[in-house]
Amino acid sequence: MIPLGISASLGLNCAISLLRLAEIFPAYTEEVFEVLFSNSLPVGLIMYGFVIPGIEELLFRWILFDKLRGFIPVRTAGIVSAAVFGLYHRNTIQFIYSFIFFT
Repeated sequence: MIPLGISASLGLNCAISLLRLAEIFPAYTEEVFEVLFSNSLPVGLIMYGFVIPGIEELLFRWILFDKLRGFIPVRTAGIVSAAVFGLYHRNTIQFIYSFIFFT
């Protein structure tokens, strides 16, 4: 599963580079660099590698998805929770990443 995740992430990075989406949406690059380089390396690795993704998974996969699947079909609940997660990031490139990887 890890090699598949790494491959998918690398492939999406290449597609975004080829489509020049960072040039179309410059706020993404500015926002990401500002956030990523505002902390020391060890703190950044722990926060951005483990803590934040874990919290996001809890919020959008566990809580939101679990509540939605009580009202709508499971597949639809997965797609809706992925869309809400993507909209939560408030920029187009991260919406693409989160929606593709969540669905």
